[in-house]
Amino acid sequence: MCISSIRNTLAQIPYQMKFALIRERKNPPDRRVVLTPDACAQLLKTFPEMEILAESSPNRTFTDEEYRAKGIEVSEEISAADVMLGVKEVPVEALIPNKKYFFFSHTIKKQPYNRKLLRAILEKNIELYDHEVITDPKEIRLVAFGRYAGIVGAYNGIRAFGLKTGEFDMPKAETLHDQKELIEELKKVDLPGIRIVLTGKGRVSNGAKEMLDGMVIHGTSRLRGAEVDSHRDHRLAMALAVAGLVADGDTVIYNAEAADISYPGFWSDLQQIVSSTHSQEEEE
Repeated sequence: MCISSIRNTLAQIPYQMKFALIRERKNPPDRRVVLTPDACAQLLKTFPEMEILAESSPNRTFTDEEYRAKGIEVSEEISAADVMLGVKEVPVEALIPNKKYFFFSHTIKKQPYNRKLLRAILEKNIELYDHEVITDPKEIRLVAFGRYAGIVGAYNGIRAFGLKTGEFDMPKAETLHDQKELIEELKKVDLPGIRIVLTGKGRVSNGAKEMLDGMVIHGTSRLRGAEVDSHRDHRLAMALAVAGLVADGDTVIYNAEAADISYPGFWSDLQQIVSSTHSQEEEE
């Protein structure tokens, strides 16, 4: 999360409050953090009356010692804090009643797999500030998967292909220092004659495009319809659907229902768009 987003949010909250960086407990645990040690120090300098403590964690990309070095208290006990700052969903049993929480709850789209979490939030009288719906006055999201999600996602996609086919191996993204090192690893890869589909034009897709632009990829002919599998990945299911619309011939997507994980109603909405487009073309 960027420091400007936190500052904008804090402007609406009494800064005498105590904030806690909670340990990520979703499995597998997320290594990302809401506030880096430097960001904590900057916030304390800007809002000297606020307090920040970090729940001890073995999984963060920044160690407990790095937070202590910046003057941040690290503790196993955080119940004294007023506001809990996290990244991913908090397990129901770890929710502390009567607190304010910031995290991606993945409930705004009525995701069925997190209904239990939403009910627990209500039952425990928790005030939830979902990162996904924090916006500026123009309704532009302040906390979003930026270009770095696209950068790492594109790298991991190519790496996964190599692991699945056994054609090549690449180091994990988390072991490399920066984007330049990621691209250098991608340049070493000799891809077979596959087709790569990149959809969207937002932060994530632009980050992915940067990675693909850094590789040596030879163009090919138009997409051809085929039998494909989402492997129960909701993002892949939706991307394959869009690719199938512009491919020559029929496309069959196995495990297409995975799209409902993040976008319930995706298929009906897509059908409406396609039908509307065909109607306009016929009128013309």
